[in-house]
Amino acid sequence: MQLSDILVMEVPSGALKKIVKDRNIDAKLNSTEEMAKALASDNPELGTSLADEFKFAGSTSVNLNIAMSGIESEWTQKENFTRKLREKFTDQIFEGGIRPTLDKKPKLIRAYDLNDKLVLAFSFLGTARRFLENFQIVSRSPQMVEYVIIHFAPFAVEVKHHMIGILHSGILL
Repeated sequence: MQLSDILVMEVPSGALKKIVKDRNIDAKLNSTEEMAKALASDNPELGTSLADEFKFAGSTSVNLNIAMSGIESEWTQKENFTRKLREKFTDQIFEGGIRPTLDKKPKLIRAYDLNDKLVLAFSFLGTARRFLENFQIVSRSPQMVEYVIIHFAPFAVEVKHHMIGILHSGILL
């Protein structure tokens, strides 16, 4: 995937607009696509940094500290949690992710080891939408990606956006 595509998908247009204005990058400020392309070509390092900054952002963050009291102590230790992920999904879960067959049920696709926390990326198919394509009505479900951030010092779970259903359905290991 191109950096400009990642910027369009991950970074809010307001943040792109601010960077483009502050850096005097030549782009139409009313076009997210154009601002992303201009930033990606003008300063790819800054574009990558900006994409990384917004990678795990969700529209809503929910902290589930209350639900953490009954968890066995081995799960509150990052090393044990990481080892279990590697046992179940191989090292690929941390290196490039995996590509399971998606359906409506969230599936773990990637894990990120970030110092004192782990970020788990889950993917599932969203609500089907109808489109007119080549004079035919087709129905497609968009791929959704949501994140769970597990903090280990102190132990807490932070959920980004729609992940509440995942935790209640027992998918989180």
